[in-house]
Amino acid sequence: MPRNKRAEEPIQRASKIKQLFLMKSVIAEQYRIDPTKFKNDLSERVKNAPMFGKIAQSVILAAPADSKSDAEVNARLARETGEISRAIQILVEGNAAPELRRHYESELARLQQPFVQSLPLASVNKVLHFITNSLPHTNSGYSLRSHAVLKAMQSVGIASCAATRIGYPAVVGRFSEANPECVDGVDYYRLLPQSMSCSLEKQQETAIEQLIYIARETGAEAIHTTTGFENALIASRAGMVLEIPWVYEMRGEPERSWLSKKPHHVQHVAKNSEYFRLAHRQEFEAAKMASGVVVLSNITKKNLVDRGIDERKIFVVPNGVNDNAFFSAETQSESRKELGLPVDKKIVGAITAVVDYEGLEYLIDAIEQLDESYIGLIVGDGVVLDDLVEKVERQGLSSRIIFVGRQSNATIAKWYRSLDVFVVPRKNTLVCQTVTPIKTVMAQALNVPVVASDLPALREVTGELEYYVEPENADALATGIEAVLAQSNIENGGERVEWADSRKWSVLANTYKELYQGTRN
Repeated sequence: MPRNKRAEEPIQRASKIKQLFLMKSVIAEQYRIDPTKFKNDLSERVKNAPMFGKIAQSVILAAPADSKSDAEVNARLARETGEISRAIQILVEGNAAPELRRHYESELARLQQPFVQSLPLASVNKVLHFITNSLPHTNSGYSLRSHAVLKAMQSVGIASCAATRIGYPAVVGRFSEANPECVDGVDYYRLLPQSMSCSLEKQQETAIEQLIYIARETGAEAIHTTTGFENALIASRAGMVLEIPWVYEMRGEPERSWLSKKPHHVQHVAKNSEYFRLAHRQEFEAAKMASGVVVLSNITKKNLVDRGIDERKIFVVPNGVNDNAFFSAETQSESRKELGLPVDKKIVGAITAVVDYEGLEYLIDAIEQLDESYIGLIVGDGVVLDDLVEKVERQGLSSRIIFVGRQSNATIAKWYRSLDVFVVPRKNTLVCQTVTPIKTVMAQALNVPVVASDLPALREVTGELEYYVEPENADALATGIEAVLAQSNIENGGERVEWADSRKWSVLANTYKELYQGTRN
């Protein structure tokens, strides 16, 4: 063993021990604040991080039995529908669950906390990104975009690195191998305190202190942070101390995503709730106080301009694809054979998070209406997967709907290439009307025709080049699938691929250059 490697081992062991204690403190605090919610979430945590599950079980076994008063139950119900002040009032009047009450009070305070106005953005060459999660510990649309943005900025001469939220990756049951961790030429710094306070205020203070330290160490001339607004609260205060500007990248609308996960019968109440109103306002305030704003669509840009944000400081950088991500001479048949898929069938598929608003039940119903030459393919995992599998079994479609779970980035192009039609049957919800997914661009890059719900965000992200159907209508989806297969794929093929080419990160990188080096005309 090389001598330097041997010398590093005690340091790595000490770091892992520190992170193990941090992980235990995170679990203990989460369990102490809200044991019921923690237990309900535990199965998903265990699945994604076995070590987290083992520690959690030890904490739960050592803790006293969880007994809930009526006040606590009613307070949780109020919080679930977004009425935080009402939840606090219930706990105060019932003299119940003091830790949970303090947590709700901290949540409410954060929803009302002002941002610090950014200094003006001049020409910048070094940027520190402050993000929620990252590769290699989280493989998601968010982390992949973060990595792509960092690489894109580096490619146009802007030195870029990132710091992740306080406690990450320990808070998701993962160990950081180094600090920073270098992934594909990008340094990811970790904000890892000795232990995690249950106080959101103390967590914020610690995050600000550590972010300031990393910014000074890296010579950052600006901070670039992303949705949700909680990140911007931290970045704005660090920017004030450092006397450098900060930029806000709005990648979605968290309050609308929160709303989309609620049962339909309570969505109207939740949309008018205290949480929804305050979170919606905080996202706007973050954009208002930042020196620059990056958005993923013209829809979001128009909404911000209509609400009074200066159009000149808004930069549209849609979701993109890596230049060589899908370059291959492999044919559709070869991809199918390698993946074990039938070569002689018409495969209609979705590669997506398996969540309610994606409307995948309509894909299942559409396949049922089509003849036996069609099969459905669902690539991905999520909270409604079990419900969909049960639906398929109940309708006798197990031989015609294939579930393959989440797949690695290394093979994802093969799954796209195996499709005859890519479908995005999203529901007509607020979040689906405005948030643009990356998956359609990937399909278009491989000249796979898309059938999508007729929603503004989906029309924009696909360049108005695809086939659009009424949302939440399996009959219309089935008709659309048949219609695109009846057409020659060459009909829109050239435009489709040209559109995807304009979404390559080598092209999109120039917008970040315009933002940070003032090259916009």
